[in-house]
Amino acid sequence: MFKLMLEFNASLHIKNRQGLTPLTLAAKLARKEMFQFILEKLRHLWFIYADIACGSYPLATIDTINEDGTTDTTSAIYLVVNGETEEHLELLEGFVVDLLNKKWNSYIRLKFYFEMLFFTIYFGLSIAVLIMKRLYFDYLNTEANCTDVTANYTILSERCKCAYLEATDSNRFIRLTIEIILLIYSILYLVKFCYELYIQKIHLYTQTLLFNPSKVIFILSLISYLLIVPLRFTCNHVGEDYLVVISIIFKSGYILYLGRGFRVITTFVYIIHRVIKTNFFRFVIIFIVFVIGFSQAFYVIYEFGQSSQIGLYDSPLEAIFDLFTMSLRDLGSAYVNLLSSDYNVIGRFFFLLLSIVVTLLLFNLLVAMMTHTYNLTTELKREWLRQWAKQVLTIEQNVSGKERLKQQKKYANTLNSGEKAFIAIEI
Repeated sequence: MFKLMLEFNASLHIKNRQGLTPLTLAAKLARKEMFQFILEKLRHLWFIYADIACGSYPLATIDTINEDGTTDTTSAIYLVVNGETEEHLELLEGFVVDLLNKKWNSYIRLKFYFEMLFFTIYFGLSIAVLIMKRLYFDYLNTEANCTDVTANYTILSERCKCAYLEATDSNRFIRLTIEIILLIYSILYLVKFCYELYIQKIHLYTQTLLFNPSKVIFILSLISYLLIVPLRFTCNHVGEDYLVVISIIFKSGYILYLGRGFRVITTFVYIIHRVIKTNFFRFVIIFIVFVIGFSQAFYVIYEFGQSSQIGLYDSPLEAIFDLFTMSLRDLGSAYVNLLSSDYNVIGRFFFLLLSIVVTLLLFNLLVAMMTHTYNLTTELKREWLRQWAKQVLTIEQNVSGKERLKQQKKYANTLNSGEKAFIAIEI
């Protein structure tokens, strides 16, 4: 039917209510045969020599860059790359991959490696200042006598609560310089992300962040580091230490965002995201259900059975947290205290059941689900290509419309009709 309509001069550029042409609709629905057929109809063949053919493809509704420089979210490339099915992976070949490679080689690769270098320096300085703060704490502990030692940890004494602000060690100027550099880095990163939001607008930028959750975590790390400044001047050393730990952990997550640009690890980055999004989320729901149920049982056994255990299962809410921490550590001490309860018989039964269900079944279930996800992903031979292509489009969306149009000229040719086209040589 479609071929018959083309014989009667049906237009391939007409759009439906969703703003999709026949080509982009085929891309969205992942209809490979129809997609390739329409591409062939749109192609203008220049010459054929033996097995070599040279032709041009119109970039309108195919490329992700509109005439005004904005991102075309209904373009064929955008719909193919952001498709989630295996059928969309089959469309990542030939002309589509050639166009993405041209984008990458023309300007995206340079921007990606620059961002990688920028982050490497930033992360390296963060590690350095963390080590120097640890050395300074050792100095306060051994030489300045500014710490109090408890049964579990060592903390700054109250009289030295401003020790971070009024440093006295020999490395204070170097450490302060690096901290100021990191502060400037954090501000520059936040300005950069605000500029990306301004370019992409809220809807498109939200989609970008949903695809890159590690970028959201990185933004939180930047905010956490900036919050250190008021805590430093108010001598809140405990809050500053918490923010330092949160910041350095969240910063490391940005490596997952940048890892999509390397073929060697891009599939594993995708597996990590997929495991957290699906398997781990399901496991947490199941785990919480069991923890809530068992915690209330142990609350009754310990509290009403008058166990000698002190400081645990004092209330129904505390019992949930206590059971969670107990499931992650040695259960021997908890079992010994259980024996002193008046309900030790039923307590032993629940303890055994907890060990089997939580420790053995649930955690092995998590491992099995993660293994299943890994096997499914590695079977998709082109998954790395899709993740790399998404990274290419993400970086392209972060530049201004004027810059996009300028860079588009590096891989697009303007025909006599004024139409922009991509020249492709097929063998």
